This record gives sequence, structure tokens and C-alpha cells, in this order.
Amino acid sequence: MGGCILSPLAGEAGIGALVYPDFPFHTYSISNATWYQFMQIEHWHSERDGLLCEAAMRRKLEHRGYAVSRYDYAPGTFFPEHDHAVDKIDGLLSGRLRITMSGQEAVLEPGDMILVPKHVTHTTEVVGEETAVSLDAVRIR
Repeated sequence: MGGCILSPLAGEAGIGALVYPDFPFHTYSISNATWYQFMQIEHWHSERDGLLCEAAMRRKLEHRGYAVSRYDYAPGTFFPEHDHAVDKIDGLLSGRLRITMSGQEAVLEPGDMILVPKHVTHTTEVVGEETAVSLDAVRIR
């Protein structure tokens, strides 16, 4: 797990957010009796990735083998529990999104990208008064 940053969420034993650029979704065995799952979020690094813009994030996701669509979600938009038949990455260009998945919660800021593995139930909600502009990336290879 070189290059990873593990950030435990307060009050949730065994649950944390794992920041890892290549998005391998894993369940790690920390001990023989306990299994831990991690939400995988990548943050945009302007030194490495350049200026955050739709074209740059789209290129990055397409290079990883994803088909990319743009969606604008108004403040107050909420998607109840659902899952997808394919692996996805949600990338945020502006606004804020709260994602709840596998008993964990994260608020995405502009430049954040989160892996949503296929068949993992999650909710998504726009946080605040700004429209959330998101790139929805679906694995095609």
C-alpha cells in the first residue's frame, strides 16, 4: 500500500478512507478475525495533474479506460441507495457531494475522484448551495 494515506473516520472502528491513485478496491485483513473496507478517494494534485478543468479530468479518466459523461446536479439533489452493474469513478469539478458507501461517508470537494465499485450500494447528495458538476466515468476496458 505504498503511497497510501489511511484516515480513520471518527467513531467507526475498522472503517477509514484510503487515498490511493490507482483505485484498487480491496478488503484488507488487519487481523485474522476482522475485515476492513475502505472508501477510495483520489485528490487532484495540480503539480502532477495540471490545472483542474473538465478537459484534464476527462483525459485522466479516459486514459484509465473509462467512458465519461458530465452531469450538473442542483443543490438539494439526492440519490437514494442504489448500485451499478459496472465499476465507476465519480469526479467532482465544482460544488460538493456527500457519498455514503459501505458504512462510510465522505464529502467530495472539487478535484476529488471516488471509486464506486460495481454492486456496492451507496447514496449521493449535493451539499451546500452550489451546483455540483460531476464527471461520471464508467469502466469500458
